[in-house]
Amino acid sequence: MDFDYVVSISDPGLKFYGNIIFNIPDDDNADEYLFKTAVKTVNMLMKSNMKTLVHCLGNNPLILDGLRFRNISDVKNTMSSKGEIDIINRFFKRTYKGDIIKMKIKTLLDYYYFTPEHEILVWRKTNYKHGYLYLKTKPEWVTAANIKKTDFVVIPKIKYKWIKTDYSLDMLYFFGIYVAEGYSSHSKYPSGNRVEIGMYNKSIIDKLSSLFINSKIYKEKREKNILYRLRINDIALRDFLEDNFGRYARNKKIPDFIMKSTFDEKKAFLNGLLDGDGNKRVNRSILTTSSKNMVYDAYLLLLTMNKLSYLTYREEDKEYIGYKWRSKVYILEIPEKPRYYKELDNYFIVPIKEIIKEEYDGVVHNLETGNNDYTIPFIVHNCAAGMSRSPAVCIGALMMYSNLKYEEAYDVVKAARGSVFIHPKFISILQHPRNWG
Repeated sequence: MDFDYVVSISDPGLKFYGNIIFNIPDDDNADEYLFKTAVKTVNMLMKSNMKTLVHCLGNNPLILDGLRFRNISDVKNTMSSKGEIDIINRFFKRTYKGDIIKMKIKTLLDYYYFTPEHEILVWRKTNYKHGYLYLKTKPEWVTAANIKKTDFVVIPKIKYKWIKTDYSLDMLYFFGIYVAEGYSSHSKYPSGNRVEIGMYNKSIIDKLSSLFINSKIYKEKREKNILYRLRINDIALRDFLEDNFGRYARNKKIPDFIMKSTFDEKKAFLNGLLDGDGNKRVNRSILTTSSKNMVYDAYLLLLTMNKLSYLTYREEDKEYIGYKWRSKVYILEIPEKPRYYKELDNYFIVPIKEIIKEEYDGVVHNLETGNNDYTIPFIVHNCAAGMSRSPAVCIGALMMYSNLKYEEAYDVVKAARGSVFIHPKFISILQHPRNWG
């Protein structure tokens, strides 16, 4: 048998056969004999209840792109289960119609959608007694269809070489205040080009004013309190803040140089953010914002500090100059001690809040990564395109028609495609050819 031709079975050129997605050569001269061989091997694998052999994420979810949340269709890198930035070898998307598992965890806002066979790394509990959680000794890969509400997903602690910035801690604190309470203005008149901070806390305004030469403080009487406005006439500062942190409340963001900064620098920025848009309660701090992107940035910033937080939202009725609308306010809760979750040396273990099975008809996505897994922000398995089912087909074909043992066939396929990562169930099937029928 010409093995190179068999390997071409794992090349792109997708054809559908019922619930199976099976790769065949994109070639009019494809050998029918080899095609039937592959189909026979797939049928053998199917007899062991491997009903849908492709697993994907639906609904274009937010996943970790290094130190940033982005939609899966836009990512350039991923975060591996080791907490390290990982490469993406290939990205795929396809249409899918069938059952999908919709899952939400305790710390995040969004649902994540999985085809039933997509594997998720979970820690299963053995007992919960007297407020203490007893877990199994190690996590395990479980398909989305078999996930239980009592399972815990796994979030890795981020490992990165943090880079010290060129800014003082006071300036980083100011950046945090700007993100929370600041805005900038543009005008054809010099005095109209400025950065402005408005707060009721005069001591904070005085502290910030001391950082800048071209600054003035104005008082504004309100119904119950006095609002203090700090105005800084500095076009270069205004442009820098707009470029790095955004201009309006809904497009505020945390830039990469803050995400990659040292722990003390992040803490100074976060203190400014909380003094502006937050409040402290017993055993926790609360941050509120109208920007979903901003609250996810803050969640990730805390994760880079090995601190897990919780995202929620509420809806509020707004009114301005006669116009009324309903708006979402996003809330980030930062507990002083672990609440609901468990912290381990390299991971956070977080409970699942909701699991729903429903019909789905739309686009789903695949990633092939260097470490065979990625963070969304909990750990899921590499979508395995061309890594598990197709190599298993090739191995089975070699065993059936070239009389090779499993280990011999595996070595041949592995040599041809280095990213082979066979599912354990496939391995057990292939190792017992007498049971193929």
